[in-house]
Amino acid sequence: MCERNMQRRMSGYLSVFMALVLTLLTGFCLGLIEGVRKNGMALESECAVEAAWNGVFAEYHRGLVGRYNLFALDDSYGTSYGSVSNIERHLTGYLDRNLQFYGGFWNNLFYKDFQGIRLRKAEIQSGLLLSDHDGAVFRCAAVGAQKDKLNLTLLEKTLFQLEQLQVNGLDKRNIEAEKAQADYRLQQELDILEQGGEVVDFQNPTIFMEEIRKKGILSWVTGDKVALSPKALRREELFAARLERGDVQRGNRRLREQSGLEQMVERFLFQEYLLTYMGNFIEPMENSALDYEIEYLLVGEDRDVENLHGAFSKICGIREAANVMYLLTDEDSSKKTELIATVLMTLIGQPQLAVPVQFVLTLGWAFGETLYDMECLAAGGAVPLLKTEETWHYSLENLLKGLVGRDEEKQEQLSREGMYYRDYLRVLLFLVDLDVLTLRSMDLVEADIRLLPGNSNFCLDHCYVELEADISLESDYGYSYEIRRLGTYQE
Repeated sequence: MCERNMQRRMSGYLSVFMALVLTLLTGFCLGLIEGVRKNGMALESECAVEAAWNGVFAEYHRGLVGRYNLFALDDSYGTSYGSVSNIERHLTGYLDRNLQFYGGFWNNLFYKDFQGIRLRKAEIQSGLLLSDHDGAVFRCAAVGAQKDKLNLTLLEKTLFQLEQLQVNGLDKRNIEAEKAQADYRLQQELDILEQGGEVVDFQNPTIFMEEIRKKGILSWVTGDKVALSPKALRREELFAARLERGDVQRGNRRLREQSGLEQMVERFLFQEYLLTYMGNFIEPMENSALDYEIEYLLVGEDRDVENLHGAFSKICGIREAANVMYLLTDEDSSKKTELIATVLMTLIGQPQLAVPVQFVLTLGWAFGETLYDMECLAAGGAVPLLKTEETWHYSLENLLKGLVGRDEEKQEQLSREGMYYRDYLRVLLFLVDLDVLTLRSMDLVEADIRLLPGNSNFCLDHCYVELEADISLESDYGYSYEIRRLGTYQE
């Protein structure tokens, strides 16, 4: 009897013990389940946000990448209405799809979403547009696209050419005005002599060149041989005009300041980017708003022809100044012009006019060489910035005979030593104000992208390269998560 009571008592103890153990185990398991739920929700939230964020940035503008190798998110998505709310809507759509529970009919009937996460809100807090800081962001993006192609040798060579140009004043000297003044003074001297009763049988041997100059260097170089582009820009619809009107969207993020060396390298890379992705007279780009885009960056006129004329005039001015400098500093050339001027003036009995005639001959001779240089550049040849006896082509005898230009039968003998047309453009770009250069290039980018199907309303001030978003998530089990994401296409 005692033994049976003892067994019953032990059985009661075991029941209580098992109840306590099961209670503890159940609480422990429920705690584990809740921990799994909580941490699983955190992991799922991070994964869902990351996937959605990557999905938003994967919608970069394909045309901008294909044409200019620039990555940016267009908040208009090819429509006529651009707003950051469009990006938020796309981000919300991705998040909703990533968080939605797809269990199928039977699973939805018998099971419940273990995490039960849903989106509360997704807001873009800040962004950086390609157009921000007056185009500085655009420059940074262009430099990033060109950074792997940094050529320090080319940079050093270009800076040396720029230094030669500026030290010798080739970009400042106006030889055309000097020639006109020299011709005028010589004619005045001749008129004074004739008014004094003397018969002066002398005609300025360089006057025929002024007729060529009046027609324009572009007309001389191309003539009927080249069909010039009729294209033109409507700049009132492009970025620079909208910026001037204050009609652009702006971001709210800052850029890192750069050192002086970084600014120099950035400028060089930016210009190399422009030379790579934009066309010029020798190397036009297909499907572009303008055929002579680099010339537009230099001159800034609406029409291709005006920009080409302006660019040719700039190069012509440099070449003429350099050629005059050579003739004035080369002893043999100076002796030739002095001898010819002295002989000519002695023959008509006016030796006192030898000095002004010599100067006129020098300027005319330099212009004749310049015409040769421009033809050579336009045909794809090279011309050194500073001439030597070996690189000089036009003779003083041809000037006196009234012969100018390059022998068409010798095109295969074009010089390959010196600076090509592209090299002159590269140096001239350094003389354009960086802000002006940036705005003009942004106008061209907008105009070119608008030529692509479905992009007629494209604007750079709706293209984000950097975004920051706050995303708020909540669950059916009382948990909430606040996640901030910063994404950028910039390096």
